[in-house]
Amino acid sequence: MKMSSFDSCMATLVLLLVIGVASSWAMEDKSSSNTERSIYLTSQELKEFRKTPHLLVVYYYVKPIPGLFEEYMKQFEQSATYLEAYKIKLGVFDCTSDTSGEAKCKEAKVERNVFAYQLGKLLAKMELETMFDVNSIMSNALQLVLVNQVNIIQSRLERQAMQKNLIGKKNLFFAYPQAVGTKEHRIFMEVAYTYQDDYNFALTTELKTTVGLQDSQQVKSSLALWVFFCSETTPEEFAEYGDCLNMQYQGEISLAAVAKFIKNLQKQVLHYATPEEIDNLFYILGDIQTVYIYTNKVLEEKIAPVVEFLKFNVRGYGRVVVVDMDTKVFLDHANKQGFHGKLPAIAVASQNRNVRFMNPSIEWELSNIIDFLFPLMFPQENATVRYSPEYSSNPQIEEVETEDDQVADAVFKMQSFEMELDFVPALFKSDFYKTVQSSDLLFVLFYLPFDHVSMAFLRDYGHAAQVLHNNFSDANLLARVNCYDATDVCGLENITTYPVLRIYQKNKDSHDYKWSLDWKSMVKAVKLLQLHVPVLLNTEEDVEMFMQGKYPKDFSKFSHTSVLLLASHNDNDKKEMFLAASKDYLTSVVIGIVSEELTEKIGKKLDASVPSVVAYHRRDEYKPTRILRNFSTQTLTEFIKLSQYTSLPELTVASFPALFSKKLPLAILFLNGSDSTSKSVKDMFYKLAETEQFNDVIFCWMNAQLKTIGLKILSEYTYTATLPMVVVVNLRDGEVYNYQAEELVQADIEGWMSNVFSHKVAPSKILEKGKWVPTRRAYDFLAMIDKDRMVKNERLCIEGREEEDNISERTAKNLHSQNIPGIGELPGDDEEIRKELLEIRKSRLYHVSPERLERSAKLHDGDAAVIKKKESLGVHGQSHIEL
Repeated sequence: MKMSSFDSCMATLVLLLVIGVASSWAMEDKSSSNTERSIYLTSQELKEFRKTPHLLVVYYYVKPIPGLFEEYMKQFEQSATYLEAYKIKLGVFDCTSDTSGEAKCKEAKVERNVFAYQLGKLLAKMELETMFDVNSIMSNALQLVLVNQVNIIQSRLERQAMQKNLIGKKNLFFAYPQAVGTKEHRIFMEVAYTYQDDYNFALTTELKTTVGLQDSQQVKSSLALWVFFCSETTPEEFAEYGDCLNMQYQGEISLAAVAKFIKNLQKQVLHYATPEEIDNLFYILGDIQTVYIYTNKVLEEKIAPVVEFLKFNVRGYGRVVVVDMDTKVFLDHANKQGFHGKLPAIAVASQNRNVRFMNPSIEWELSNIIDFLFPLMFPQENATVRYSPEYSSNPQIEEVETEDDQVADAVFKMQSFEMELDFVPALFKSDFYKTVQSSDLLFVLFYLPFDHVSMAFLRDYGHAAQVLHNNFSDANLLARVNCYDATDVCGLENITTYPVLRIYQKNKDSHDYKWSLDWKSMVKAVKLLQLHVPVLLNTEEDVEMFMQGKYPKDFSKFSHTSVLLLASHNDNDKKEMFLAASKDYLTSVVIGIVSEELTEKIGKKLDASVPSVVAYHRRDEYKPTRILRNFSTQTLTEFIKLSQYTSLPELTVASFPALFSKKLPLAILFLNGSDSTSKSVKDMFYKLAETEQFNDVIFCWMNAQLKTIGLKILSEYTYTATLPMVVVVNLRDGEVYNYQAEELVQADIEGWMSNVFSHKVAPSKILEKGKWVPTRRAYDFLAMIDKDRMVKNERLCIEGREEEDNISERTAKNLHSQNIPGIGELPGDDEEIRKELLEIRKSRLYHVSPERLERSAKLHDGDAAVIKKKESLGVHGQSHIEL
């Protein structure tokens, strides 16, 4: 499960709560035992707990949802026990026996959500879905508690921006768990809770965000963890490398191992042996490994690179001791360890004082030393994730495949919520053609109920009909045909793909809607088509009002563009060309024709010859009026299509297809939309576009603030970025050219772009060619089909069941899937280390003062800060779009 489904992780709390309630709803008597904890809340307890500064997670029981009670309730009660140490309360409130009039119990579908409270306010409302064991409950609850302490990073540039603020101040722990709600996520959150005052913490579930870090290309375990030593990094080093000095954690994925690693990071790493420290350095090794470098003064320069490398890369795991073999007492102790007599030499001592030397015949090179040391200090088996056999063989827990289609996943999550289809009548053959013929304007959606794109759009389609009815009194403009039930209608209408939205207008040929499938676009399309274009403009006032979006009635809310034709009575071919070129854009722009008697006068007023086409974009601050003269069908179609966008368009998901279709390089200005200088930078960039020196380049801009798609795209183009900056990208060839400067000056950018297009500048990056493949493990159905065909042909020549079984085994190898691991070990195994961490948290060094607690409370009091964090966690179930 990805970060965008964090809300779905909190969601399945019902599996742990409700099912038990359905089977046996008996309130525990807390007075019966001092040690027994109750997860069931009275109305008074609910009111009191909701007001505390600590997190309360509540499920309101209204009606049962069937399932396995014993196992899941055990998991939930264990979670409540462990989380109590973190001042987190889990509870169930029984609405069926409530006599206090609890408002939540009366809300629709309340039983399908879990609610988190803090300081008397609702912190998060989360759908129920996949919170299935102790690890997932604990990790997600701690994630909510530390919402302001553990940053959610979605791009490499966000990672770098966070580090930049920590240079010379604080170190950063950065984690990549492959999924949230796992044992690894829980371990990271428990450590973050303990050490939040000493370190900053951040995590990501986007593998691309780890690009450039140590061994990031070799991430294989379910948790990758890096330490950024920003407190030791200079601004110059950061500018050169793009990151703080960093290292990847190589040890075992367990709470004890990670906690030990962080504890050891604070210890001195490099020691130069002195006679006074013999016992400490040679015999009292403690709980970490020791690397010995045997040398003398003559070899100091030769060993220096190794010392510098090791003192950084073994911290947290061991210490480095440099031994001067010119001193007799050290020579004696080295001989006792097994020193072979050749300098320089290196050895590693484990915690049980077992010393191993590198073979003296191996050349003293850093790469050879790494090959010798690292397998001993970081055994490969330590990095593997172990799972409790208690659950790996549990017959009640089935292997579940991951839904890797975001649309299908969203449809599944929303299926429990009824669609608004009261104003979208279902049509069949008996009434389809009657309805079409009697309607001036009718949109008909042809769909299949098991097609996820169809069902995703049907929900928005119904909402659009509701909006049209409630706000504009427009009814019976949208209809639907279920092609699973009405196969005859869909066959007669030649529907072969799904969904199809067809537009029927009286006295016109039907045509298919080809634009965005969302309710806002649908409402706009309906209102624009009701104008009965082309609009005939008979007076100057008509033309003026039409340009302002006010004639024949106000359409300015639905389209920013008015396009009009200036043509004489001899230009009938131009009129036909104009109508043909505009027909595909009538749901986004409004077209009009100036009467022949008025054409010359309007032409002079607009400085436009006759015939010509004039487009007016009311949101264009630079060049609202555009004129096309001497046009052809192709140039006119392109002109109308691009008239929807400003002369310096913002590059968005909606505008990209139109801009990309021109097959020209893009010059993109990336800027911080909240910066006060962004307006002046855009003005300069538009002036550059207007020089006409780069007519074969599309100039556009993107907002690259944190948490924007612009920043994610910029992260693909450059490793480091200083906003604002300019990128020229030729998507056809994959060439990217980056321009960064302390100040963007038009003349400098102009000169740089001239060098780019005259091939005097090498590309900053070449985008990789790739295939559109699933982002997760998946079945390769095309390969399976090909293999099945081959198998069928082979079977014609193969006799016997044994051969057929062999073929089936070969066919199965086409499944591009991996083994799904079992449920992680219970965190009860970490009870001792957890107690130790919590003691550290309670100590004076990590004591949280009442003032800080109050400041933390104020942070949660600010809705904007909380909402921003919740959005990054995906609390509302919005899918994250990946380009």
